[in-house]
Amino acid sequence: MCFGDRRGGAMQFKQKIIGKNLEKLRYGKVQKGYSHITLDQLLKMVPDFQDRLEQRFMLKILMGSQ
Repeated sequence: MCFGDRRGGAMQFKQKIIGKNLEKLRYGKVQKGYSHITLDQLLKMVPDFQDRLEQRFMLKILMGSQ
């Protein structure tokens, strides 16, 4: 599973992203100006990230749109 958090938007999940599709997604994000950050950097910027991720993912599961 791959997730993304749009700048100012809601988290999005993409299932079954592997191989060339994953590389294409990563390359596209880099081309658009997104940068790679570590988990530690992410948690410093968004301290409640883990809670937000779990809540959003649980909602997706309950709604049947994993």
